[in-house]
Amino acid sequence: EYLVMYKHMCIAQGHCDKLGNLSEEMQQHGLDDWRTDRQGHAHLNKTRFYESWFQLADQHTEAIHVLEYTHFLKNLCEKMTIKDPRTHKLRWRTFDEMLDRDRRASLAAGMFIKDVASDREYQRNKANRAAMALQRAYRRFMECRGLRRA
Repeated sequence: EYLVMYKHMCIAQGHCDKLGNLSEEMQQHGLDDWRTDRQGHAHLNKTRFYESWFQLADQHTEAIHVLEYTHFLKNLCEKMTIKDPRTHKLRWRTFDEMLDRDRRASLAAGMFIKDVASDREYQRNKANRAAMALQRAYRRFMECRGLRRA
């Protein structure tokens, strides 16, 4: 399951070929990340999941800033998952769905920042923005695994 999530993260960040395939090097990097993130356990619990996503945000953002981490995590989750219109449950996006989403997003550039600025939840709870983004990422992951209802 970790490697499925890893592949979706790589595709969402553009670390794949034009068909959505990962290089052998990227696949090996995913196995290495799994060994590190699981910390000797057979699975990721909530704490290890949060730590791995926090580290991901830290590596892929310019500044150590709550808004930047939150923006990265929320955007990544939205790129990777979609609510199925038939079942109303989250599922992994296909490669084509990720490409289509990116095309639409590029047409509406800048909208995300405006949406975040007007979101009351973010305005009320500035200190907990990164934690809330991690919780959303964890809920999306668990829902995609079928372990949690929408």
